[in-house]
Amino acid sequence: MILVLLKQCYVTTFASLQPSINKYDGYMQVMLTSEGLSKYSQKNIAIAISEIQGTLQLPNISLKFSVFIIDLTNGQFSDLSIGNLIMNTHETSVLISMNNITMVIKFQLQITQQTFPYITDSGSLTISVQDFQIFTNGRVTYPDDECKNKYIIVTQQTKIQLNTFELKFIAGLQIIYNALAGIISEEIKNQLNGEMGQQIVKTLCDQLLKLLTQQSEVSKFNYDYNIGTYQRYFDGITIKDNMLSVWSQGYKCDHSNTDSTCFGYSQTNISRPKTFYTNHDVQYQIEKYAFNSGFWLYLYQERIFNGIKIENITLKRFFNMGAQVIVQLDVNGTKDTLEFLEPVVFTRSAIPGLVDIGRFAIRLTNLISNTILSQNQLASLSQYFDNRFSLYDISYTNALAVSETQVEYIYLDENWIHIGSNIE
Repeated sequence: MILVLLKQCYVTTFASLQPSINKYDGYMQVMLTSEGLSKYSQKNIAIAISEIQGTLQLPNISLKFSVFIIDLTNGQFSDLSIGNLIMNTHETSVLISMNNITMVIKFQLQITQQTFPYITDSGSLTISVQDFQIFTNGRVTYPDDECKNKYIIVTQQTKIQLNTFELKFIAGLQIIYNALAGIISEEIKNQLNGEMGQQIVKTLCDQLLKLLTQQSEVSKFNYDYNIGTYQRYFDGITIKDNMLSVWSQGYKCDHSNTDSTCFGYSQTNISRPKTFYTNHDVQYQIEKYAFNSGFWLYLYQERIFNGIKIENITLKRFFNMGAQVIVQLDVNGTKDTLEFLEPVVFTRSAIPGLVDIGRFAIRLTNLISNTILSQNQLASLSQYFDNRFSLYDISYTNALAVSETQVEYIYLDENWIHIGSNIE
């Protein structure tokens, strides 16, 4: 039964030559502080609005006044703007404040007189909303614990303040509509303060979280190639210690655009990271085997240049100065083992038409051991690796506006690195 649920839950499956890996094992954790979540949401709110604007179907409204019935149907909103958006994580929920909201809501209008002479008319009603404010408490729930990829946004204790709006009727019986404008205005206000407002805020929150967590299950720097990072979010969205976090599986893999299998390397018995936070808006914790999965996949093809064959690359451990990387070579039939101490470097790659991709890279530039290679051969090795390995760097989607200059690297222990940055 679990296998069936997982198949329905995730599009992509992971295939490995290594022993079966627990689906709850992950190489990468991504965390946002309240400040980071607010900045992220403010940066992404325009995208979220564009995804739902014009498609969100608002509830129908039916009013009866004296002998008239007024039906407002097919409600849609447009020109939505949110001047200020603040999110604060608290215990297991997120406190959301949206201020200075403006939008236009348009309904199809139908009026029917219930007595003689049975007048009917149709047209449209446009509502221009100004100074709309929303305060709510949102939390994430999962209909099926075996599928944390599918969730429901539940809003509680929602308070909505509506101060100013204008009505514009486009129809034939203008005199009647003007007479009924006060009653219609009161009902619209009740709806915006009730069901309609709830629906708008839930949909916006849902779309923002989708932008954060429901990216492609395989993150790629270049979609012309099959190499990507398997970033399935297997534990959903967690709010703990006033941090919002997601776990990504983080393996490098070969993923055909026409195949739903991601083939690569995995390591069993993954160590657990220390509980560690900084004040940075966005924080990443990455296990060393995420990088080793890239090295393994890179060497799945034979790598030979100028008589030098790269036989193995392993990130052995992290020190407080960087990553200890062991490289085993065959140099014209002679074995050589090189030891490098390399920093992990975070950069951001803009993918045209898509969100920004975070890149976590290790290169071979700082040799700390003896070698039989000449200086020219060593420089050629570094250049050869740099030119051909970039597709195999660890990637993460979405890294929109995450700073490349305000980055702090903390090597927590021999297995984990913590990387913090701010949203610009």
